[in-house]
Amino acid sequence: MTILLVDDELQLRNYLRTLVDWEGNGYRYMEADNGAAAVEIMKRTPIHLLMLDITMPVMSGLEVLAWIKENQYDCVTAILTSHDELSYAQKSLRLGCRDYILKSDITGETILALADRLRGELSAEIRQQQRYAAMETAARRKEMIEIQYAVNYWLKNGGERGGTEITPHFEKTLGFPDGESRYVMLRIQLRDYGAVVNRYADSDAARFSVVFERMLNELLNGNRFFYTECDAGEFLVFLRFSHKESTHGILNKTQEMTKQMGRNLTGRLGIRSGIVFTLPYTGIASSIERYGKFKQLRAFSFWNPADEILCLDDYIFDEQICAKELNLFSEELTREMKSRSIPRIESAFDKMAERIMERRYCVNPMSFKNACISCVTVFLMSQAREPQDIQAFFLIEDIETFKTAMLELIRPYCISEKDQDKNRLVKKAFLLIQQHYSEDIGLDWLSSKLYVNASYLSRVFSAETGQPITAYINAYRIEQAKRFIRSENMKLYEIAEKTGFSSSVVFSSVFKKITGETPSDYRNRNV
Repeated sequence: MTILLVDDELQLRNYLRTLVDWEGNGYRYMEADNGAAAVEIMKRTPIHLLMLDITMPVMSGLEVLAWIKENQYDCVTAILTSHDELSYAQKSLRLGCRDYILKSDITGETILALADRLRGELSAEIRQQQRYAAMETAARRKEMIEIQYAVNYWLKNGGERGGTEITPHFEKTLGFPDGESRYVMLRIQLRDYGAVVNRYADSDAARFSVVFERMLNELLNGNRFFYTECDAGEFLVFLRFSHKESTHGILNKTQEMTKQMGRNLTGRLGIRSGIVFTLPYTGIASSIERYGKFKQLRAFSFWNPADEILCLDDYIFDEQICAKELNLFSEELTREMKSRSIPRIESAFDKMAERIMERRYCVNPMSFKNACISCVTVFLMSQAREPQDIQAFFLIEDIETFKTAMLELIRPYCISEKDQDKNRLVKKAFLLIQQHYSEDIGLDWLSSKLYVNASYLSRVFSAETGQPITAYINAYRIEQAKRFIRSENMKLYEIAEKTGFSSSVVFSSVFKKITGETPSDYRNRNV
């Protein structure tokens, strides 16, 4: 609680400063020698209790009270004066002063009692303001929920309520004069939504919604917007721009907002998200078409694209083009299944799935699953096997889980010479490492050179050698480094570079970890 004493008499200020143990009684004490100085302090620092003289140079106490009333400054005031005149008291009270005390009556007890009395009034006033604010917030939230429900119904039923009926909601709540605005719609999809909500008050999605709305208000401060939660973990945000703004300018603003939004969701709330936004459009009724595309993209999230922020128009929605791409996928998968090689089948799956994702084909996951299951069914029948019950496959949401289940289903009927194939693959990896150990190589580099899936290569290599690929590469490099140390007159940093280490520090660390001694110790012992 901060108290400010304002009086032009230095002697009185010194007296009051030492008369009471302000800090011990819960006050932060400040002072000023005139009204103007007090106003400057109040502009910079929140003052809760104000005690001031009436007659002062530059700006009187009554003028300060008038300034407080005009600016609706939130503090409780009292007058300290030598003038025992009714007119002063009346003017002070009209200007919102809560008490009036003569300087001749001031003692340690009376001034502290006055401060405590003012603090009590301030606390009661704050509680009353909080009650009014809570009632007002509840009323606004109730109205907003009703509008959100109306907008959701309108969007999900293809405008069934009628554009002329929904437009007033936007105009009333958002100040969106439909003929004078351009809109951008954002779809924010929160990943692992159930886990996100669990962090907020016993799985209370409403509590999380408040947190989410507060973040939007902070981020979009100064921009007119409306948001609604259409489905669990899926929010729509409507941004309004003037029809006079250029498309380029609107897109720049939107992209910056969405980037900041993604950073806030990840950094402040610890939430992974995907954000897709539309190009600017006119006419609120056009939102129906954009929402329809968003619903198609919701299915496309089956692919979990790495990009978290994308433009809606980056996707290909043409059904014929998407169907053609899905047919190519089926043909490639069927061809590789004939080889009965799990690595080749997995590689084909990954390559074609990545192609669909990167080129932004809006492929429905149900169609994708149907294509995969058709390929599996044909393969099993070619092995004189009746297809098993595969309905459970359609319930799998994650593409990696789906792929694993599919491969496990056909694995018993694929080539059984696994050990021979694995040994051949590892031998090829050995040869590549020996030829390129001085370069920047690793698991991804080797898998691309061997045309196999990286995770598969890692599993095979570890099973065959008993160590990860990275450990083997480092061990091989250290063996070569030891040879150079023994036979070459080279500096250690040159040897580090020649054996593929990024720096001499990394080289020394790995060398000691593997050999138990530093490169210098090894040189001293072997030269």
